[in-house]
Amino acid sequence: MGPSMEIRLQQNNIIYHKGFIKDLKKFDIHTTILLEKKLIRILKNPEMQRVKSLKNYPFADWRLKLGDYRILFIEDKKKQVFIFLGIKHRKNLY
Repeated sequence: MGPSMEIRLQQNNIIYHKGFIKDLKKFDIHTTILLEKKLIRILKNPEMQRVKSLKNYPFADWRLKLGDYRILFIEDKKKQVFIFLGIKHRKNLY
């Protein structure tokens, strides 16, 4: 993923891919707030509850459950950042 494919926001440990921003805009404010709380929890807890490794998935290493939706992301340990790629409904993901 090149620099033109991502959007960096103020948090030091998070990169939001433009696809993630696009997916986020589809949700109401209540769901967006819930999502933000879950993302903060991920950063505070490296062991990450409710996070599962994805096998044989082309572009994401991890997924986090949020109701019927899955937050797809990768962790770049070298740069010490999480790169959030998208939010997909579970029926469209598997």
